[in-house]
Amino acid sequence: MNVKELISTIDCLYQGDLDSQISKIKEDSKKVQKKDIFITHAGIRAHAIEAQRKGASTVLTPIFFKNLKVNQIIGDTAKLKKDLMKKVYKEAINNMKIIGITGTDGKTTTSLLTNSIINQSKRSASIGTLGVRGNDIDIKTQLTTPQASDLLNTLNKLYQKKYKYATLECSSHGLFQDRIDPIKLEAAAINRVTRDHLDFHGNQKYYFKAKSLIFSKLNNGSPAIINSSSPWLEALQKKYPKLNWITWGKEKGDVVGRIISKTLTRSIIQINLPERKNIEVETSLVGDFQIENILASISLCHSLGFSESEIINGIYKLKNVPGRMQKIKNEKTNVFIDYAHTPNAIKNSIKSLKTVCKGRVFAVFGCGGDRDKGKRPEMMKAGMNADKLFITSDNPRTENPDSIIKDMLSQCKQPKGIEIEKNRKKAIKNAIQSAKKDDVVLIAGKGHEEYQIIGETKKPHNDLLFAKEVLASCA
Repeated sequence: MNVKELISTIDCLYQGDLDSQISKIKEDSKKVQKKDIFITHAGIRAHAIEAQRKGASTVLTPIFFKNLKVNQIIGDTAKLKKDLMKKVYKEAINNMKIIGITGTDGKTTTSLLTNSIINQSKRSASIGTLGVRGNDIDIKTQLTTPQASDLLNTLNKLYQKKYKYATLECSSHGLFQDRIDPIKLEAAAINRVTRDHLDFHGNQKYYFKAKSLIFSKLNNGSPAIINSSSPWLEALQKKYPKLNWITWGKEKGDVVGRIISKTLTRSIIQINLPERKNIEVETSLVGDFQIENILASISLCHSLGFSESEIINGIYKLKNVPGRMQKIKNEKTNVFIDYAHTPNAIKNSIKSLKTVCKGRVFAVFGCGGDRDKGKRPEMMKAGMNADKLFITSDNPRTENPDSIIKDMLSQCKQPKGIEIEKNRKKAIKNAIQSAKKDDVVLIAGKGHEEYQIIGETKKPHNDLLFAKEVLASCA
């Protein structure tokens, strides 16, 4: 496609060669390649010059740059970006079926469950916190929901590889910043929304408002999936009355499920669908809270026409989700790595483990620096359900770890059974070495992450790998 074809139906100013060929759209000058269009939202000349140096064909900018050699499209970058993307990525946008998933906790697990079910008969990939994952693709990403240009480039790549579906984790930041425009979702689900990211959104009301934007990305009649007990259900149904609302729950809903047996390695869930009751589903995912992710995933896939056998097999075949209640096989004790970094997630993880643990439950976690301070005492309160706590550092960033821990302990009336060790490796080691065979050690907060942010530096660290080292030394 050349520039003339691209802007033929778009209202904009243009300076340059209309016959110039274009390839992709980029919003980060560092990622620009030959023939790309680079968008400089802020009109920063240095970024435009870098894009020119890297071979950009054209720059989309809110202001005209003098003495810039590349072509320039001048206008409202936010509006023009959307128009340009619709043209450049037309085939991927029109032909791929994108399923959106949001919520505070469980996005990644719900996404991978849904992806596993779809893959029983179709070709599907997942896009989210763990990156872009498919049968023949595995790409790390920086954001849960990529920037719009990165997302469209990814979908275009998947489309060229013959993928028909993609499950997309939609973060509150991503929805608020319109990162999934101009995509229309095939179906969308919202998981439980609890306290998180208030440093960005201000309060819980605005946080949920950002999350609920996912339903504005659906066409009329598309499936909208939500917990039947959600306090926001009625308001959302009134706001989006033309969507196909489908509810799930443990007691009531269009899709209902309950755990009928469980161990530290597997659970059996009994599912009721509208047309058939008492379907048994086996999962290797540990934790009572996993039923919420499973029910949301079943609701999505059932609404899109996937069969009962595809649902059962898809759930069974997903053996684990990296960093999400991931059990480390060993002889010494039971160790789980989990991404739980909110009060609700910490509480649910500990509570779930206590119901299947024969011994004690130890929990290792901290709180992130330069983030919502009000969450810290709530995290501590949630952790008090464990038999022993090892309070440590998460990503302290530029804050003093001692100050973060002090905030966590500020409302703790009974500090018994708490060990303070701000060095995360030492805290993990102490917890594992203190545990006996029937105990469980929950290492929470970082999950799959391969770094710890100390100051402004990402230092190599992986909870899973380090825990394995400690366990090996105990053998």
